[in-house]
Order: sequence, then structure tokens, then C-alpha cells
Amino acid sequence: NAVPSDIQMPKAEYLRLRASVAKQLDYEWRQDAALVQLRAQLDALEKQRRVASDEAYELKAKIDSHRCEDGVGLHAGSFPLAPNAGIMPSSGPGQFLPQADG
Repeated sequence: NAVPSDIQMPKAEYLRLRASVAKQLDYEWRQDAALVQLRAQLDALEKQRRVASDEAYELKAKIDSHRCEDGVGLHAGSFPLAPNAGIMPSSGPGQFLPQADG
């Protein structure tokens, strides 16, 4: 806690200044640590989004290339359905269930 020989100031002022600098450095370190953590979280979210987008694209491609028993494709616009109507898997192939969500 002694004042270094190359610094000309009272000990109380030196200790106050040293404590202030230490506090500022601690604040900056915590801020940097928070930024590093935030960056890692953003990278993880971006990766999850990319994976989800890739999976959605693959599923859409599989759905679009799928053919029903009668050869009709499942791509958007294939079925002129009313809102909240849909085709759902059932015990019978291709059974239309107008009450199903879809």
C-alpha cells in the first residue's frame, strides 16, 4: 500500500486513485465478460436458427416432392381447401377430414 517512489502524491490520494482505477478495471472486465457471453449466446441462437431453417427447408422439399396415391403433389396450392380444412392421416388412405386443422 506504499506509494511507489516514482509517484509524487500523498498516500491517501494515491490509495483513493488506486481503488478508483481498480473499480473501473473491474467494471470494464465485467462488461467485457458480459459481451463475450452475449456473443456466445448470439452465435448459439444463430446456429439454432440456421439448423431450424435447414430442417424446415428439407422438410418442405420432402413434402413438395411427395406424391399421394393418386399422384397429386402436396406442394402449396395443390388442394383448394377452405380455411381450417385439411387432410389428416387416418385409418383409410387419403381420407378427407373437413373438420381437421391444416
